Amino acid sequence: MTVTLADIIDNVADHYGVPRVLARACAWQESAIIANRIQIGVPLSEAGLGLYQLTPGGELGNLTESQAFNPATNCEIALATFAAFKAANPSLTGGLWAATAQRPAAPEQYAADVNGIIAMINAGTMPTEYATNCNTPAGVDLPYAVPTPPTEDDVIVLTTDPINGGTIVLDLAQGTYDGIANPDVLAFYKSCGVKTVAAPTTAVFAHFSQLGTV
Repeated sequence: MTVTLADIIDNVADHYGVPRVLARACAWQESAIIANRIQIGVPLSEAGLGLYQLTPGGELGNLTESQAFNPATNCEIALATFAAFKAANPSLTGGLWAATAQRPAAPEQYAADVNGIIAMINAGTMPTEYATNCNTPAGVDLPYAVPTPPTEDDVIVLTTDPINGGTIVLDLAQGTYDGIANPDVLAFYKSCGVKTVAAPTTAVFAHFSQLGTV
């Protein structure tokens, strides 16, 4: 399967608990979802680079131009920043969240623009270039593993607690989980053929309740 730019954005957004539509809307606002976009109208030494227009003296850090053009790297830096701001201010949503993370010169207008893009994406009224650019091959692999969709037999799965990092067993039918502290219990689950899947996002994990620890 060819990994597209939209796949990269969605994959990293899921990892950091950023809504996909917000991550895509911000990438469209910043670069029209063009991985090698260079900001125009400013000296090259000050230009934003890549999907989220990482800037010198800011999120670009010590990245080279070619590293900033790597869509996975660019998304990782930008959306990790989104997550950090959200953790500090949980009330952030939509365009205001994007403006807080991206720190544009005119934050109110930026927030309004991103909210407008979100509305258009949801309504299916984006320009044709949106779908074209979203479907552009990324040239890199997904940075984070995609969980295997459970079958009817996979009501219970093993995974990693996205908050505390320990191994847990999720009951997908009941919406509950147990921490696993005893390695013999973990070995038993594996011997029974219980699948191990990628950790859920913190947003998904919030819907599960802990019963205890085994």
